[in-house]
Amino acid sequence: MKYIAQFNNWFNTKLGWFFTNGNKYNAYLSIAKEKSKPKYTLKRLNDGLTHNGNKIQYINWSGNREEHTSHNSIKVGRSLILDPGTNFTWLTTTITEIIEQREGYIKFQTKNSTYELKENTNG
Repeated sequence: MKYIAQFNNWFNTKLGWFFTNGNKYNAYLSIAKEKSKPKYTLKRLNDGLTHNGNKIQYINWSGNREEHTSHNSIKVGRSLILDPGTNFTWLTTTITEIIEQREGYIKFQTKNSTYELKENTNG
């Protein structure tokens, strides 16, 4: 039994695999990882659709809708993008009104919908 434990330890260290009761497991896939809570929750109030993400930006579109600039603050005329990048999570239409804004919370109207953006606390 001592030699099996030594072998498992060596094998896991070198190759990331271990054996238990004759079954082979990948050590890196077997360790349960705690998922972190997303930093932001965006809720469309019209239908309750909710998206979560870890980063937001506000996009200011140019006339041709292909060129844009990114900003960290909300402003009428910009769109909110959740998790910006190639595979973004959500993009709103242009913001037409900021209804309410306080620490960790923004309620705003776009051309099509009303949204709430909440910053989640990790507590």
